[in-house]
Amino acid sequence: MLTFLRKLNHFFAPQKLEAPAQLPVEELVSDEIFNKYSYIISSRIQYFNDLSFELKQKFVNRVHHYIGQKQFHYIGLEPKEEIPVLTAASAIQVTFGLKSYLMQHFKNVYILADAYRMDNDEELYIGHLSLMETFPVWLFR
Repeated sequence: MLTFLRKLNHFFAPQKLEAPAQLPVEELVSDEIFNKYSYIISSRIQYFNDLSFELKQKFVNRVHHYIGQKQFHYIGLEPKEEIPVLTAASAIQVTFGLKSYLMQHFKNVYILADAYRMDNDEELYIGHLSLMETFPVWLFR
């Protein structure tokens, strides 16, 4: 019985993804970038506002690095500076306690202006995550 449970556990256990060969170096961003990103993030994300100054610096550094590692695609709206900052901040908030935070298996982020339907599905989506080739589709109105 124990062998069967181990096999069952192995079957349902999440598959391990390869870790990046080297963790990213968290270089400090300039004061200008820190102030600009902090203003954008603090206007929308209370979690950021509750951090100490040192953790805010770490958070903004990660947001900046994250943005540099992804390709952002805009569908149905014009690119705005706050969109990748808020998208990256949302991802960094989820991974903030982790050493490996870049989600390197996601290379592209598609930003859509409105809700959408996928393939033959009747359900209306306002965002999703696909391991095929994209990062979450974010909805900005």
